[in-house]
Order: sequence, then structure tokens, then C-alpha cells
Amino acid sequence: MNINPKFARWFKDRDQQVLTAHFNRNRAALIKTIRELEAERDRARDYQSRLETLLESMKELQEKLEAEGGA
Repeated sequence: MNINPKFARWFKDRDQQVLTAHFNRNRAALIKTIRELEAERDRARDYQSRLETLLESMKELQEKLEAEGGA
């Protein structure tokens, strides 16, 4: 089968354009997902820090109450 070289070149160029567009869409989606995951990680770290602070405060309060009750 003999294919017109101009058509073959056009087809190859068009195929590359489609692949590039598909790659760029996937890339954009991946970047968005990564940013969302990073934000979620930051929120989780913030919550963890708050919980650790709360736990430490509760331990201090418990120690204070035990000291007052034992005195």
C-alpha cells in the first residue's frame, strides 16, 4: 500500500498533537491531585500538632489535679 507522504506527515503530526494534548491533560490532573494531597497532608499535620498540644495540656492538668488531691 502506497501512502501519500503529505498525508503520512499530516497524520503523524496530528497524532503527536493528540498525544501531547492527552499528556498535558493528564499532567495537569496529576499536578492538581498532588497539590490537593499536599494540602491534605498539611491539614493532617496541623491536626496532629493540635492533638499533641491538647494531650500535653490534659496530662499537665491531670498531674496538677493529682498533686492537689494528694496534698
